[in-house]
Amino acid sequence: MAARLIGVFQSQIAGGKRYDLAIAGRRLANATFFTSHATDKATALTWARDLTPLVRDPALDVEAFTLAHLDRLRADVAARLCSGMVKSTGTYTGGLTCELTHGPSGRTFQTDAPKDNHGRGAAFSPTDLFCASLGACMVTTMAIAAKNRLGFDLPGVKWEVTKEMSADAPRRIVRIAVEVWMPIPKDRDPEGVLERAALACPVKRSVASEVECPVTFRWSGTTVSP
Repeated sequence: MAARLIGVFQSQIAGGKRYDLAIAGRRLANATFFTSHATDKATALTWARDLTPLVRDPALDVEAFTLAHLDRLRADVAARLCSGMVKSTGTYTGGLTCELTHGPSGRTFQTDAPKDNHGRGAAFSPTDLFCASLGACMVTTMAIAAKNRLGFDLPGVKWEVTKEMSADAPRRIVRIAVEVWMPIPKDRDPEGVLERAALACPVKRSVASEVECPVTFRWSGTTVSP
């Protein structure tokens, strides 16, 4: 029936211009792309805009009506593009120190060069911060998994990160050892959901493969907490 309705006017299919086939193909493409990560839920899909407000209100400006919808679309696209991005800014304040500002919150903190690289070691160095972020990311990811998959929170988790720099040039991180002390016994997570979550955290996945990164989990009842 759809094909017959599309081709009802001779102008749609005359002169080699097959609008009937094009429209059917577009509807199929819409259905396919609408569920891009799963099996299609429909065989055809048509997108349309409700023009009822223009019919009911003759004074409504067509251009303003259309541009208002486009503005909302633009704002939605911009919000989606920015949802995965976080910006930070920094200022070099002298003496090998930098002041960093977290864009979304506006909170600031300083970094300092380490003592073994001409600094005072008065604050996190950039490489210290990278390694500390690994521990924080692992535990944060575990906490998310604990809440969403196991139904409980993980207050009291502690961790220690030990950074080792290269002895040769270029200067680089060669080893990050992580120890995590869990406030619960291992039998609270018999399937290993939390350990797998920690080892798959975004920062862990971002560490270069040549960097040695041993991780040890110490569960309550099996070792002494730090």
